[in-house]
Amino acid sequence: MVEMEYFGGVEGGGSSSITSIVSSDGRILAHVVRENEGLNHWLIGVEECTKRLNGVLTEAKQKSGLDPLTKLKCVGLSLSGAEKPEAQEKILSSLFNNYPNLSENYHVCTDTYGSLATASPHGGMVLISGTGSNCCLVNHDGKSYGCGGWGHMLGDEGSAYWISHRALKTVYDHEDGLVVQQMNTAILKDTVYKYFGIENQFDILPFLYEDFKKEKIASLCRVLAEVAGTRKDHLCLKLFRDAGYVLGRHITALLPKVDKEILSQNGGLDVVCVGRVWKSWNLLKEGFLEGACLTGPNCVEMRLMTLTVSSSIGAAALAAKKIGIALPLDYASHVQVLYQHKK
Repeated sequence: MVEMEYFGGVEGGGSSSITSIVSSDGRILAHVVRENEGLNHWLIGVEECTKRLNGVLTEAKQKSGLDPLTKLKCVGLSLSGAEKPEAQEKILSSLFNNYPNLSENYHVCTDTYGSLATASPHGGMVLISGTGSNCCLVNHDGKSYGCGGWGHMLGDEGSAYWISHRALKTVYDHEDGLVVQQMNTAILKDTVYKYFGIENQFDILPFLYEDFKKEKIASLCRVLAEVAGTRKDHLCLKLFRDAGYVLGRHITALLPKVDKEILSQNGGLDVVCVGRVWKSWNLLKEGFLEGACLTGPNCVEMRLMTLTVSSSIGAAALAAKKIGIALPLDYASHVQVLYQHKK
């Protein structure tokens, strides 16, 4: 009788995380969701990151019926901000030194890889638009290429933070007379002021400096989406159209590097769309189609897909793959088509 083995998978974003335990026969035994508790080491530091990882994985073990002191076979850590090998080594070192009973081994990668591994074991493209944004292509030969993922100081185009920041800039630049809007700014200004609970321009400063929290700024995006959808405010609608356009440009940037095999497969290029901003697809769509060059004669076939399960499942699959085990997962049930474009 083959001994059952257990794998952990962590989807760690900038502002929240989901952790899963998967058995070697493909059963998903537990999920642990932590809202407002991100795992990006650039934002919270390596020690706090690994402390949180120990907490969620220990809780996931208990929910699975496992002894908290039993080591998992391997844990896949699909973490926002974990691109650099040096950072991965620091995370691993902290885990092995401070939490030796957590797991026998680990596989550390960025959040893009976990998302791809949830949708398919054969690669493809993933486009993240959550708190931040990032795009990654993995070809059939395993070679990968990226566009974006540089954080809010240098990038995050099309993300919740980017949309929220542009909303702030639009209001403040108009008030200053620096960039005067032709469209009425009253609804956008009222939305921003109410969200932050401010009464004048200067009241925003603590949120941007002494008490800056990226996720706080990014969460304004949810309110803006509601205003755009229900009140049809032209400036709010434009914010999302612009976000769609720049997200589409991420795909255009990587298209020259996509394998011909992927482009010629049934349905064309599969793009896994991850993050809460994609819930506003109806607001993004027009700009996205233009940015991804899907409105002209030379467009490619493409399917945009969203995950129906957490990318922590893909992270667990990557952990199993590291030690030579292919988890028997039903990948088709992990995705649903958001939009399909045919030539």
